[in-house]
Amino acid sequence: MNTKKKISLVLAVLMCASVLATGCKKTDEDGPSLTDASQAQVSELTQMTTTEETTTTTAATTTETETETETETETESETEETTEETSETTAEETSAVSDTTSETTTKAETSSTTAKKEWNETEISETMYTTQACYSRKKPIVGAETVSQYKKGTKVQVVAATDTGYYKIADGSFIHSDYLTDEKPASTTKTTTTETTAETTKSDGGSSSVSTSYNIDYTTRYGYKSLTKDQQKLYGDIVKAAENFETTVSVPSGLLSEDIVKVYLMVYNQEPQLFWLSRDIPSGYGSITLKYFIGKDDAAAIQKNINSNVKSILSTANQYTSTFSKLKVFYDWIIKNNEFSKSEDNDTCSIINGLTAGGNLQCIGYAKAMQYLCDLAGIESMVIIGTNPDNASHAWNIVYCDNGYYHLDSTWGDPINEHNSNYIRYNWFLVPDAWIKDDHINVNLFFRSNGTTIKLFDPPACTKTACNYFKAYNKEYDNVDDAVQGMYDELAAAIKAGRNVAEIRVTSKEIWDTLHSDKYAIAFQNFAKEKGDVKKLARQKVRSEGVLVVQYDIFYN
Repeated sequence: MNTKKKISLVLAVLMCASVLATGCKKTDEDGPSLTDASQAQVSELTQMTTTEETTTTTAATTTETETETETETETESETEETTEETSETTAEETSAVSDTTSETTTKAETSSTTAKKEWNETEISETMYTTQACYSRKKPIVGAETVSQYKKGTKVQVVAATDTGYYKIADGSFIHSDYLTDEKPASTTKTTTTETTAETTKSDGGSSSVSTSYNIDYTTRYGYKSLTKDQQKLYGDIVKAAENFETTVSVPSGLLSEDIVKVYLMVYNQEPQLFWLSRDIPSGYGSITLKYFIGKDDAAAIQKNINSNVKSILSTANQYTSTFSKLKVFYDWIIKNNEFSKSEDNDTCSIINGLTAGGNLQCIGYAKAMQYLCDLAGIESMVIIGTNPDNASHAWNIVYCDNGYYHLDSTWGDPINEHNSNYIRYNWFLVPDAWIKDDHINVNLFFRSNGTTIKLFDPPACTKTACNYFKAYNKEYDNVDDAVQGMYDELAAAIKAGRNVAEIRVTSKEIWDTLHSDKYAIAFQNFAKEKGDVKKLARQKVRSEGVLVVQYDIFYN
């Protein structure tokens, strides 16, 4: 189901019987079933697995776990919720943002003139385009006072849907759903800017109001708080020395070599702003010598480039109130502007490439880029290291989103497949421990070359699911019939928009197996070919059964 239909379905529930139903079940004509004659088509279906490169997660260059291997994951789905160009912009903000509104929470908004609830809103994050010349209005009500005039093809950022048929856009005004589409205009169509009246309210979070200064207090880090007093002192001294490009740091008496390794790795992983720190772990007695792979002047030039991108990214993120939406903006931008690389160097393992659209990243680079953006948006985040089932090192984030801690893996959100990684996968976007315990393992264990391990810190438990991507966008199903219908809807919407993937999440392995069976794979392929110029579908094997995402890649003729 496309974005408008899906949101309409949510709002239909809010309005109960008074709203026209928009999510009816499709008939057999809409969803072709398997026939004896269609059994021959099984060979036409591709049973496809994608390779996901995992990367080194620590500063050490000699650790055995820093070799990269390819791991089997699903390809990433670019859904209608992807912010495309707008997700590439973000403004940096140093003040903490306290976002307590869940993405799935329906908000009642009262008018400025009355306490009576006039409409309900569901917050969403969507880039849409006007289908014809129209006006936005102060209220989502027919005949309400107009705010701005829009030309056909104008791109707008939608932040909420209402139960009156209107969408709320970033400046707080409303445009009726009849005049908006999630289909990007053809390249020959010029996207115009808005012509506003004197009453137009300027959107908050504009780039002109964004600060790019980075003044995060390292003592607030979750991992830092787990350290002993002497370890905390060493952590702080390393941070302060690195900020000033000083090379010698005294080691508190009583700390052993493993303490130095542990503390240095935690600084290297948790302080992404110190991108000039070398990956080589220092050693010594009484003092250690820090290494920097670039000088102060070069770092300043790189920082200027980072600031430019970060300002743009946070500018987009600041249009939303929920932590979920901000995280999605960060996630989308990082994935759209970078590619996984087997090359393991200082640039790929830091925000140098991650936030300058450098194009090549190791997983620690993905995680640090996310950490940096979260720091500036006031979102609690931490970099976690571990391994995958192939014993390759890996890195990802744990973030706090609205109601609890969640895992967020942007590396595995960036697919390596036949589509040239040109879309986004949300399988590991805000997930609990239980969903990834089989493929994100050896959590925060650093494997030394001498065969010993060091535990960096125990991360917080991730037990919530409300902010998960598939729950937030109503793409999760708990029975076969609804799941099959959901996949038909996703296929139709994806093919209409020319996207390469359709995906949903189900709540049991039995449903997942059913939708990956030959019977339904053939039915989905027949349906896809009827909907567009589709050559074939490819079923995706899931590395993590916990996420239970049903994904079909779409290949066009």
